[in-house]
Amino acid sequence: MRPVPWQARLSLLAAIWGLSFLFIKVGDEALAPLQVALGRTMLGTATLLLVLAARGEHLPRGRRTWLHLAVAALLFNAVPFTLFSYG
Repeated sequence: MRPVPWQARLSLLAAIWGLSFLFIKVGDEALAPLQVALGRTMLGTATLLLVLAARGEHLPRGRRTWLHLAVAALLFNAVPFTLFSYG
């Protein structure tokens, strides 16, 4: 099986990234910015949980790990997604 060329992978990444901003624009016409951010976050969560289940792995159990994940999620997901929707 031949590996996928880097140009094809880059094009797919650009399409996915660009569609994200298109969906923000469309979503802002019918929803509040916080709802758009929540929808993006929930879709990403569902996708990651499916990948986790497909790989047979489990979520972390440590309290300290969850605290670090919560801070990272707030700073790098919730706030920027909300600001993108407001913008």
